[in-house]
Amino acid sequence: MTYFEIPYQSPTLDLGPDVVTCNSSTHTLQATDGFVKYRWQDGSEGTIYTAWEPGKYWVDAWDICGFKFSDTVLIALDQAVDLDLGNDRMVCQGETVELAVNGFDEVHWWPAAGLNCDVCPTVEVTPTTSEVYYATGISGNCFSTDSIKITVSEEPEISLEAAVGSCGEPATLTAFAISGGDLEYVWSNGLSGGGTIQVYQHGEYAVTATDGNGCSNTRSTVVEFEQALVVSVLFSEIQCPGGSDGSAELIPLNGTPPSVRVFGGCAAGSIIEKKFCPVHRYFLLIGVVFNLFLLNKWVQTNAAGSICKKNN
Repeated sequence: MTYFEIPYQSPTLDLGPDVVTCNSSTHTLQATDGFVKYRWQDGSEGTIYTAWEPGKYWVDAWDICGFKFSDTVLIALDQAVDLDLGNDRMVCQGETVELAVNGFDEVHWWPAAGLNCDVCPTVEVTPTTSEVYYATGISGNCFSTDSIKITVSEEPEISLEAAVGSCGEPATLTAFAISGGDLEYVWSNGLSGGGTIQVYQHGEYAVTATDGNGCSNTRSTVVEFEQALVVSVLFSEIQCPGGSDGSAELIPLNGTPPSVRVFGGCAAGSIIEKKFCPVHRYFLLIGVVFNLFLLNKWVQTNAAGSICKKNN
């Protein structure tokens, strides 16, 4: 009988190098062919095993001679590729939010409404209504997705009314909140806090109202005051005491004739008490009323009502 010696070389069991992956990817492990039996760490059999999450994986294999071989591989999570858009945000109507995603080869954003770019790492979002935006970052076979809700707060609605004062009174400006709850008011002349102010000069005034969310709205109005009356009094003196050849004339330098009224009488001090005035002692009161503005002019007179130079 003849015997032959056949050399036998056992196969090498190898699962490959350790793997760094992202939390949303799967990884297929392939054991070396040539063994008659395979058993993975969870008891499953075969040369292929799908790893669904990071961790430690191993396989045992037996050759035709019954020898056992083992190999292990580590799948680690790469935290750097975990996409995070941060906390939800609130913006005022018309405001723009900047969102950024870094560390990926590709980035995709949706929905497109309000976005200035849907494939850029950094985007500007100007939503017109509250919206949830999504971003997916891709690097190789790894990807990560996150979302962020952007709530749009409407600006407060206000009205601004002006009550112009009369007879030298100030104008009152009042801002009313139509919507937005309790508002904080800041006026263009530097006053803040209250919704009502008084102004004494003509011009344009504005108020900005801000709600609890930091959203604001501005209204303005123009205040015009009545122009003060300017009057000139011309008089000619009598030629001698007791005469009646003096005269007095009021000339309004602005305004219109229908708005001017002249009245007069003799006065002692500030009280009109007589129609007959002793010479040199009492005065003729000449007043002008123009849009509720009163201007007084005093001129010396004699008993006859004509104007005479004062004798000291």
